[in-house]
Amino acid sequence: MMMWNCRGLGKPLTVHNIKEINRSRSPEVLFLCETKNSSSFVTGQCHKLGFTNVSCVEPQGLAGGLVLAWREGVDIAVVKSVEFFIYFRWTNRRLQRECGVIAVHLHSEEGLRNQQYGTILNQLEGMEDPYMVIGDFNDIMAHDEKDGGRMKLVASIENFNNFINAAGLIDLGYEGSKFTWCNKQFGGNLIRERLDRCLVSMNLLELYSGAAIFHLNDQGSDHRPLLFESEVEQRRFKRRFRFQERWCDNEVVGQIVKDTWKESIEGSPMFRLYTKLKIVRHRLVEWQQQPGSNSLRQIQQLKQKIEEEKSKAQQADNFCIKVLEEELTEAYLSEERYWKEKAREQWLKYGDQNTKYFHSRAQMRNKHNRI
Repeated sequence: MMMWNCRGLGKPLTVHNIKEINRSRSPEVLFLCETKNSSSFVTGQCHKLGFTNVSCVEPQGLAGGLVLAWREGVDIAVVKSVEFFIYFRWTNRRLQRECGVIAVHLHSEEGLRNQQYGTILNQLEGMEDPYMVIGDFNDIMAHDEKDGGRMKLVASIENFNNFINAAGLIDLGYEGSKFTWCNKQFGGNLIRERLDRCLVSMNLLELYSGAAIFHLNDQGSDHRPLLFESEVEQRRFKRRFRFQERWCDNEVVGQIVKDTWKESIEGSPMFRLYTKLKIVRHRLVEWQQQPGSNSLRQIQQLKQKIEEEKSKAQQADNFCIKVLEEELTEAYLSEERYWKEKAREQWLKYGDQNTKYFHSRAQMRNKHNRI
């Protein structure tokens, strides 16, 4: 399950980040808050990502908005939707166990947030099945979960911890960067906090003993996406070499082809052609393994550079980050060209590569191309 305060579902980097996470992590369930768009628009975006089932809460003017989306075959029943949470029942068919999930986006104003805590406690009252509360709580559990700005009031921290204890919840922890929100300022104005988290009941922790929360990259928002994983499966396949159309504009690739074709090969015309094509293939494979040779590797490198720059906190270079984010957008576009070519469907427009139909086509081709 992926949860993200996306701060508006429409910005290019926001959309690219969701698509990349969707492609690389394939979450079964998606919860977004602060969508800031109509249900019809949000539903369309979710369908493009391959989520066939969608439940939305309309935004209030230009703020708010929630969406819960899940894939075909995932057993989910939405019980209640309000302005600040969606409560649903999620059945694990393999384990034949049902759990309750409340995905939240709580208010930034403490008084209203405390009222919302009360509403959630009423919802959880008497619940015996495993359950979790996940989302943007707009609150912290301890002073070390905030860096910069004014110190959080002790009473506010106590209220949050009292809610957690009353609900019988445990913080699942995280892997990745400590802070999930940043005000995008620099120098002495920088503020970072861990506002997003996953709280679980003890029996859910027993059910999913290996469960983990991952803090992902925050490109496109001031919040980091949270990824809840109960099972991790890694697969690697050796694939056939294929020349990619996007390489045609690459000067390095062009030079590799030119240099190879200038070489003198003895033998018949067909043998010379075969040998040069083989040499080009081997040299392109070597080039692929070098840093910066393809867009996916560039995306990872750029994201790492952005993270490193942000980690400098007060010494971070705002201009450098903006330039890196522009390069990241271009790398995402190049990666979309790759997936368009992989699907071999000429009608597919850039940006629509994550539809259910596309994935079924790409996966089918991958299956036939394995050796």
